[in-house]
Amino acid sequence: MFPVKYGKYELLERIARGGMAEIYKARITGEAGFQKLIALKKLHAHLSENHDMVNMLKDEANIVSNMMHPNICQVYDLGKVKDTYYIAMEYIHGKDLSTIVRKERKRRRKIPLDIGLSIIRQVLTGLDYAHRMVDPTTGNQLNIVHRDISPQNIIVSYSGGIKVIDFGIAKATQGLHHTQDGVIKGKFRYMAPEQAMGKNLDHRVDIFATGVVLYEMLMGESHSRGASDAQLIIKAQTANFEPIDKMIKGLPNGLGLAVMKSMSKNIDNRFPSARTFRNALDRIVKREGLEVAPDVVSSYLSSLFPNPFSKGSRVDEIEQLSGSDFIEINSEIPDATGYFKGQKHPDPPPPMDLGNSNSSMPQKSFGGFPQPDPNFQNSIEDIPPPDPVDISKIEAKPLGLTKATSENGRERRRRERLKKKKLKEKQARKQEEQRIIKREDEARFPKVKRNWGIKLFLDRMGKALVNTAINFSLLLIVIASAGGIYKFTVSSDKKEKSLAKTAIKSKECKRGKIELTIKSKPSEADIYLEGTLLEYKTPVHNLQFKMCYNKPLNLRLQKDDLFVEKKLYYPVNKNRIILDLELQQDKSLPDSDKTNKPKKN
Repeated sequence: MFPVKYGKYELLERIARGGMAEIYKARITGEAGFQKLIALKKLHAHLSENHDMVNMLKDEANIVSNMMHPNICQVYDLGKVKDTYYIAMEYIHGKDLSTIVRKERKRRRKIPLDIGLSIIRQVLTGLDYAHRMVDPTTGNQLNIVHRDISPQNIIVSYSGGIKVIDFGIAKATQGLHHTQDGVIKGKFRYMAPEQAMGKNLDHRVDIFATGVVLYEMLMGESHSRGASDAQLIIKAQTANFEPIDKMIKGLPNGLGLAVMKSMSKNIDNRFPSARTFRNALDRIVKREGLEVAPDVVSSYLSSLFPNPFSKGSRVDEIEQLSGSDFIEINSEIPDATGYFKGQKHPDPPPPMDLGNSNSSMPQKSFGGFPQPDPNFQNSIEDIPPPDPVDISKIEAKPLGLTKATSENGRERRRRERLKKKKLKEKQARKQEEQRIIKREDEARFPKVKRNWGIKLFLDRMGKALVNTAINFSLLLIVIASAGGIYKFTVSSDKKEKSLAKTAIKSKECKRGKIELTIKSKPSEADIYLEGTLLEYKTPVHNLQFKMCYNKPLNLRLQKDDLFVEKKLYYPVNKNRIILDLELQQDKSLPDSDKTNKPKKN
């Protein structure tokens, strides 16, 4: 099936397949036999009409296109072939972190602590770069948030490098497709509480997710294994994690505290940035001596998954022939023949006996010894090495220089002097240009002479008085406004009370607006006001009605043979009447209840 032509690319093999896209190992060719391996992410054909999926793919390309960082997978191209969209990305020859964790779990082991901390520190370095990314055209902060940090999106390469991949659901603020409010995207197992609850997010959700990844690496397995999605969402929303120090004994001092701080439920208690989280881990690594080089990470990965493309190199052969990975440096200098000062040169070995008198020997020689015929098939014995010489017992003699070596040395030193002289002249010219520019700027924008003494004091005192007068005026305006509002409120209340009392004393019916709330036991009773049956039944709430100030309002509640009657008086202080009445069969109820009748002055 492979290779397959796809636009200007050639698909070599499929690396992975997901619900959104497929990832292929691909190749692009050019002039003069140019070839470059890439990773091509192709959207599924049936999703090409789904605008959300297409926008997510475009967002991933737009967000990462200007990122140039060794810990972030680079994007080279975004395009469309027929009806399918694709992204051409950097090809990383390695394994994702989830695959490494599973491999170690099968061996009943965990990722070594120094290797794990090296991976997480490089992830935090790449995230800090992404979080601080600015638009190269406008200079505006992009506020990029990955939102899907997980072991599946962390790649460890065979060269020892660490790459963060898949910014497909990343969020940025400048001109990109945004997720709708309340929509949750990401992996539940690594979500921060605010992300699991659909709240507004910032870069600290990535810090939380990275802390969870480190938490699992220290455990050697995934937290909450076997839990359902609903259980994982509850776990993410509560951030209820057992302290790692109680689960894993013997961790370096401060590491458990750093992990739990990054996973704090309160966003303000987490590390304020990925850089501060990495710095905390850097101090622990330096104190405990856990620093590792990239080749150590490379060797570790190769031990787990032997690199199929690594067949050794000439450097490896020479290194193995040296007999040791560590070579002690000798302070003595060998001469032109390869021997040290004072070392006796061994005599040349005798001519080799080829054991065949009829064989022809060529006349060419190499190093003073005859060179055998390469087609000669008879075996020969190896020439024994010279006897070892104890250099410490031989008196060192000064090493003489020939005329050729002396002239070469003088020529080399002359070139170095000329190079240093040109560098100094260049620096001097640059400093002079800067001084000229500075003088021109000073001439174009002369310094303003400052007034000292009494003038300066009066100037500042005048400004202070003006500011004080302005502040005092504003204060008076605020006080006057508050007083006016209070006076208006109190006078309106007094006026209403006075009007109500005057109306009560007079015989004239003046009506005022009230709100009735009536409840009855039993409920569903008919309501009669002034003998008029209302369309409502009990209970009723906030029933708007107008009644006289100086005449009682007749109320009757009736249900079947149960009833109750009340006389209501206009409330002076509050225009609300709340009743909770019990219906009875006894018809000898008191004609009126004067408890709510206002007292006369």
